[in-house]
Amino acid sequence: MFFLFVTFCLVSDPSKCVDKDFTFEGPPPTPQQCIMNGQKEMAKYVVEHPGWRVSRFKCSRYVEKGV
Repeated sequence: MFFLFVTFCLVSDPSKCVDKDFTFEGPPPTPQQCIMNGQKEMAKYVVEHPGWRVSRFKCSRYVEKGV
């Protein structure tokens, strides 16, 4: 299992941000696989939440607090 940690910020006010995490089943991916899978989830979130953009993201095998 691996985790994708993403910070989304409002386009109209970049100081307002939210942290989201996404969980994926299966063996830990390579960095390239994590980015590819993560891009899909980040794009889906942005489409569902207009006005938000990805500020930063990272992949990890471990649950972490914040990004």
